[in-house]
Amino acid sequence: MKYAAAHLKETDPIGESGNAAIAAHRARTKGRLFNRLNEIEVGDEIVVEVGSKGYVYETDKISIVKPTDVSVLKRDPDNKAVLTLITCDPLVNPTHRLIVRAQLKETIL
Repeated sequence: MKYAAAHLKETDPIGESGNAAIAAHRARTKGRLFNRLNEIEVGDEIVVEVGSKGYVYETDKISIVKPTDVSVLKRDPDNKAVLTLITCDPLVNPTHRLIVRAQLKETIL
């Protein structure tokens, strides 16, 4: 995770039913890793490419949690395909985690 975002292996595959979680540091360099994750708003689209497929998610929830709060990794109760992005918050001397949750809207082949 020092140089890239990582799909948490304990979570579901990206684009499939369940909760796929990706974590990355919030580097201080603008635009690097999840540095600008705090700029995402509810309704924004997130595109994730895996191999030759693309997955378009729509942001539906943004929250700040304690680092020990693993409830954000739980599967969606309706078993929908959900993406959870996780990073440190605030940017300097982080004490919490910024969580961005999005639901699968479209698969691009």
